[in-house]
Amino acid sequence: MPGKVQALIGGLYDDFKGNVRNVTRNDDVNGYRRYGARGKLVVTPSDALKFTIIGDYLNSHDTTPTSVYASTSRTAYPTGTVTNSPDLAAALAASGIRANASNRRTNNDTITDVRDENYGGSFTGDLTLGDYHLTSITGWRQWLNTQRQDYDSVAALSTAFPSGQDTGRVNTKQFSEELRLTSPKGGLIDYVLGAYYLHATTDETYQRTLTSLAAGGARNTTTGVANYGITNDNFALFGEANVNFTPRFRGIAGYRSTWDSLGFYHFRTSSADPLNTGAAALDRPGVRAYHNASDGLDRRGDSYRLGLQYDLGDHAQTYFTYSRGYKGPAYNVYFNMRSLNATTPLDEVPLSPETSNSYEVGLKGSTADRALSYSLAAFTTNFDGYQASFNDVVAGAQVSRLINAGSVRSRGAEADVTLRPTKGLTLDISAAYTDATVRNFLCPPGAPTSCNIDGQPLPYAPKIKLYENAAYRFALSDTLALELQSDVTFSSKVQYALAQTPSTVQPAYAIWNASVALLSDQSGWQLRAYVKNLTNTSYSSFLTAGTFAGTVRFVPRDDQRYAGLLLRKDF
Repeated sequence: MPGKVQALIGGLYDDFKGNVRNVTRNDDVNGYRRYGARGKLVVTPSDALKFTIIGDYLNSHDTTPTSVYASTSRTAYPTGTVTNSPDLAAALAASGIRANASNRRTNNDTITDVRDENYGGSFTGDLTLGDYHLTSITGWRQWLNTQRQDYDSVAALSTAFPSGQDTGRVNTKQFSEELRLTSPKGGLIDYVLGAYYLHATTDETYQRTLTSLAAGGARNTTTGVANYGITNDNFALFGEANVNFTPRFRGIAGYRSTWDSLGFYHFRTSSADPLNTGAAALDRPGVRAYHNASDGLDRRGDSYRLGLQYDLGDHAQTYFTYSRGYKGPAYNVYFNMRSLNATTPLDEVPLSPETSNSYEVGLKGSTADRALSYSLAAFTTNFDGYQASFNDVVAGAQVSRLINAGSVRSRGAEADVTLRPTKGLTLDISAAYTDATVRNFLCPPGAPTSCNIDGQPLPYAPKIKLYENAAYRFALSDTLALELQSDVTFSSKVQYALAQTPSTVQPAYAIWNASVALLSDQSGWQLRAYVKNLTNTSYSSFLTAGTFAGTVRFVPRDDQRYAGLLLRKDF
């Protein structure tokens, strides 16, 4: 409506003490405190012009620990050889900790936490030009991060494990602009044309302080500081068109050309560099540059989509699409960058672009009264130059670095069904089967022969995922309703490591939740009492190798049963 101004303001506050006990510092960790706000302003000066301004701010403090040990041993792939760490077992036992799959106790002797500020905004202008529509979206965002990590993950200083503290600061900024032109619909061809630009910078400072204990009891402290960052300029031209052969049958064609311009820098110093001798040490006593590099590259890539759609009546549609995907190059820049030999600085070589070829066929629709809604799809996607995280060892400690892992494939089927058999009753069922495997893994230089993982599953990809939700709502009065709700989520086993280590596999699990709510649709409020994880099932949201030994787990919020109240008001 011309001359109309609309505003929306929302806020949040969330405080969770934590569900992991740090026995060394005698406090609860793995919690969080978050607060923020979001505002939206819509101004419509005329029928042809509309402006939308959105701004948001989020502040969070998370006390996620780095060392909730699920095991004090490691199992090698593919030999199955088990390497136990009696030193780690003894260090945990001294604090009264027993490492197992449901362990919720840690012994960090230093503060481990992450503080984030994330804020930004966007300005959207919509202009109607006759039958055409022009849209401009300008966005800006900044992320400030400060983190402290217990590097050694055990409480007592010993000859087996040096004591260490990591501190880091991250400053990420990005600016984007998108311009789109949308044609009128109803003719033989309707289309969208546009251009996109993104400028992003990330600057990081990371410091590690290690204190080692020699056999004779002498202490040696080393401090390393790295300053590094990445600059990314991304520009794209894109377009997509629908060719309406008949009112029910149409073709889809889309194309995007992307340019990436990347640069990075890295400078690291150490107070105990073994090369710090002779005249070179006089310039800066006790400190020497470990790695000093800067570089840049420019790449261009194409992505496109072709498809057909056919309407099976007024409430159903079938489709087939082919998509060619493109992910630009990247630099692997992190604290302890290293070269595998003097002539091949592996970490300075940028990751090549990742490409994909995807095919999908599907059917979606509903009955006329929407008592049944459904969506069915089958897909297969092949990735080449797959960009992935790979565990490696630097100076005896675990690190994770990005590599081009070769070719992988993901294929499967998905189904979503919603039933409304009677008034007030809604049943939602979702199921997915995914076969995601490595087809041809490229072992990075210097990696062990055990990195031959062809045919093995991709990380984070369970074969089966199921979700069922049932909700029944009935009126208590003219203004109040009661809702009974229950849902179940199931996941088959998940491998979290590309290296296929058996200790990083989460077995299959199911989580059952339930709630009861009082609702008032007229006034927009609800009061809901809920119970999460009714069967008290423990599982890990992530499993990875410990810094020096063993396997550590990340403990999710619903790792054990808990209950609460939710009060919500919509304005």
